[in-house]
Amino acid sequence: MANQADVFIKNKFKPEHSFKFKHLLPNGSVNSEGTLPVTEEEKFFLPDTQSKIIVDPPPGFNIKDCWFSVKGMVDLNIVYSRTDNNWTINIIPNDLPPDVPTTVNVTMGGEAP
Repeated sequence: MANQADVFIKNKFKPEHSFKFKHLLPNGSVNSEGTLPVTEEEKFFLPDTQSKIIVDPPPGFNIKDCWFSVKGMVDLNIVYSRTDNNWTINIIPNDLPPDVPTTVNVTMGGEAP
């Protein structure tokens, strides 16, 4: 099972707004957290299916109105869910071989297709 991935998150919000993120490990501890300014990109490594990335919308945004895109470089199952407060991104168990290189591109904001 392909159970790890490099995840690239890019901020394309217009008007220009930054957003906060947290990278959570399987034990629930925070590996890293910060703020991603507009036009910047952050790389995360998800080492297993229990790690996840939590993204909070920019202040004052209704999360239901924020455009969000997730694209994998292979047919990797990615869970990206939305609550009233944030998005969560993580890998779910799949049938791919473990040595398949996986990259996931996440775009926050920008123009909807």
